[in-house]
Amino acid sequence: MAAPKKVITLDPAQPITPAKLVIALFGGTYPLASKLGIISHTTVMKWGRTNGGLIPSHQHRPLLELAEKEGVELTARDLIFGRPN
Repeated sequence: MAAPKKVITLDPAQPITPAKLVIALFGGTYPLASKLGIISHTTVMKWGRTNGGLIPSHQHRPLLELAEKEGVELTARDLIFGRPN
């Protein structure tokens, strides 16, 4: 049986950047950093504050694998472009 899909809620007036999307999908910077084995949550937090909300490419595969493991709907396209709002 498939895990239930996680629902995110973000400010509809703001674009959903890749960083905002994954941070919301995985419950915040602390949980996401922990699940990815990143020592400091500020590393994840900086994704949302710098470079237009882009995620470093070396984190794409771990994020996609984590999403599959946790039943989170996330695609490679989401990691590059975010989602329309």
